[in-house]
Amino acid sequence: MSSYENLADYYDRLMNRDVDYEGWANYLWELLTEIQACPVEGLELASGTGNMTEQLIRKNCHLDAFDRSEDMLMIAREKNLSIRDVRFYQQDMVDFRFAKKYDFAVCSCDSINYLLEDGDLLRVFQRVFDQLKPGGVFLFDVVTLYRMEELYGNETFVVDQDDVYYVWKNQWDPKKSEISYEITFFAQIEECYVRFDEFHRQRGYSMKEIELALNKAGFSTVQSFDGFSKNPVTDKSERVQWRAMKGAQS
Repeated sequence: MSSYENLADYYDRLMNRDVDYEGWANYLWELLTEIQACPVEGLELASGTGNMTEQLIRKNCHLDAFDRSEDMLMIAREKNLSIRDVRFYQQDMVDFRFAKKYDFAVCSCDSINYLLEDGDLLRVFQRVFDQLKPGGVFLFDVVTLYRMEELYGNETFVVDQDDVYYVWKNQWDPKKSEISYEITFFAQIEECYVRFDEFHRQRGYSMKEIELALNKAGFSTVQSFDGFSKNPVTDKSERVQWRAMKGAQS
């Protein structure tokens, strides 16, 4: 997983232009409240700078949110979200632990795709399962193998905005089912542009791999949707939204 160390200062600026966090949070909340009428205690994995966190706590819930990157968490804490509603922690998705149990857990923005090592997927699902109360719900999304291989593949994208210019070069590795992103940013600071480079890797997982890992972790009911909808997943889906439930007797 990338720490987003250089990107942290510009993450909100870039993402808020392209991502409808409010709409995304509403979608997740609808999926959640179809199962739980009044969810209160939630856990957010890979919370980043707290953009999704900020939207979710408007639903009158409490979140314990964590991320691996201290740089991202510093920005999240600077948003001065109510301490009654959210607490931020620095932990790793693969090995996190909290003393309490939660009604639900959320992992958004394809953070699951940053799990690169064999066994990481199952380890994360097991940790989430253990942190949920009986009847708890886990919501997460992934970008698909189709999107990685067919749409992003070995493409290069150039984005030129008022205060930032970046070149995004992709490389697809079919043997590992991994895509590498080399991103060169030129960000405006006062009258100058500062260059920095980021390197990211994501792994693609098949539907079968994810469902098998969820079942092994103990989840009793598993559903998948074409991202941001309740439609069935197709072979052209670019993002898959998953909803997994822990049995009431677990």
